[in-house]
Amino acid sequence: MANHPADVQARSLEVFGAAVFWPLFAGALITFFWQIFHWVKAAAWQPLPAFVAFDWLEVPRPRTDLPGVQLALDWALVNVPLAGLLLLLSILGLWIKDSGAQQRRRSWERHRGFQTP
Repeated sequence: MANHPADVQARSLEVFGAAVFWPLFAGALITFFWQIFHWVKAAAWQPLPAFVAFDWLEVPRPRTDLPGVQLALDWALVNVPLAGLLLLLSILGLWIKDSGAQQRRRSWERHRGFQTP
């Protein structure tokens, strides 16, 4: 039963979720601890807004032709802390991983004849 398509899809979700969660979670911790280290060393908090990640990775910032959406994107990139954004995205990866695990469990119970709500 391990090669059942639903099991393969669920396992893929688990692997993808873990591959997203761990690096982003580590990035959030590293970013936050770097800010703490800088604060202890210089007695000044170094803000790191989300757009810094785009600049570091040399990725162009998102652009859209819709002025309201562009305003919201620009506001979020300037006002949302990078560590917070990375943490939020890592939680999304954890949610994907968990949904894959739940899908595999339901598939296993269905194949074994167990009733699930």
